[in-house]
Parts: sequence; structure tokens; C-alpha cells
Amino acid sequence: MNSGSFGACPTRILERQQEHRAELERKPVELLYRRFAPRIDEAWGALGRFFGADPDDIAFVPNATAGVNTVLRSLVFSPGDEIVVTDHEYNAGTF
Repeated sequence: MNSGSFGACPTRILERQQEHRAELERKPVELLYRRFAPRIDEAWGALGRFFGADPDDIAFVPNATAGVNTVLRSLVFSPGDEIVVTDHEYNAGTF
């Protein structure tokens, strides 16, 4: 899921981001060492339900380029192999 490089972020999301930043500034150790892992697990579970996927098969990446690179670098290519894409291909994944 990527909202792209441009466009307005919904106000509710901006507010929630600010809440997380404030929590991190107030109690960084509490957040990073006690609350972070359960929250990531919760996010994986929510995304799994949303997409109908096993949460163990979901990974977070910093951006779409990193995601495309992660997938492409995990594949083994041999001479003559081809990657076929539609015209909806993500430009950062071109070779």
C-alpha cells in the first residue's frame, strides 16, 4: 500500500502521526522496547484481515522502491529468463 510521492495525507492520519511522535518523545524506551512489537503484530494482523493474507507473509518496507527491490533481489534469474509486466509497472523497478 503506497499513497505515492505526492498528494495530501488525510487529516486523521496526520493527527495520528503526531500522537505517535508525541508518545515517542515522552517515553521513548517504553514505546520502543515495550509497545512497538505488539503494535507491529497488531498492524500485521489488521493488514492480513484486510487483504485476506497470512500476517506472517506480510512485510513492511520504507517505500515502494524498497519493496520492489526486495522482491526482485529475492528471485534467482538465469540467462534467457524474462520479466513480463503490464503497462502498470512501477517505474522504479525497471532495469
